[in-house]
Amino acid sequence: MRQHFQIQGGPRPPDAVSPSAVLFPSPNLQSSIFNLQSSSGQAILEFLIGIVAFLALTAGLLQLVLIANAHLDAMNEARQDAGRLALLPLLSPDTPDYIRQWNAGDDDRTYSRDDAFNHANAQSFRDIYTEQMAGATADWAVMGAIPGNPIDDLRSAPEPVNAFGLVSASETRDVPLLPAVRHLLYRADQIDIESKVWMTSTYGIY
Repeated sequence: MRQHFQIQGGPRPPDAVSPSAVLFPSPNLQSSIFNLQSSSGQAILEFLIGIVAFLALTAGLLQLVLIANAHLDAMNEARQDAGRLALLPLLSPDTPDYIRQWNAGDDDRTYSRDDAFNHANAQSFRDIYTEQMAGATADWAVMGAIPGNPIDDLRSAPEPVNAFGLVSASETRDVPLLPAVRHLLYRADQIDIESKVWMTSTYGIY
């Protein structure tokens, strides 16, 4: 007598995989692989952009520190030179430009490097400032009768600005640009810094 036994449960043998399914994946599987590759590429691109932005920001801040230090150094040196000249006998005072009005440049900031100004002259200086120091034209005869009156001397001077006894000194500094700044922010080898200082002659005061 033959007996047949059937075992319930137990591991189920794996289903057979069709060779065509391996060679030709389903559209859903292909889409999943494509999305995974696209996400990885986008993440790498965003990482590279972040690194470039960080380098540009860091290099820019370091460059600003170098420029500020160079400007401060030039300013201090110019002040020292002007201070030494102010203590010496005033042989020939410097004659600055007569400025009527400042015009802001492309950066819309007054008193910056790219500004320009409208020129004035000695006569406009007298008309606007000197002539207003007397109440009437006849008063100048009284003021001229005062010996050594500096206001009358200012009015009669060919170049009134020279009566102030101004001296000047200037210093320049060349600031090399960092490689990252040259390649990412500003295509130049260096930035030229200039500082000019005006002082009044103090010879004979001390």
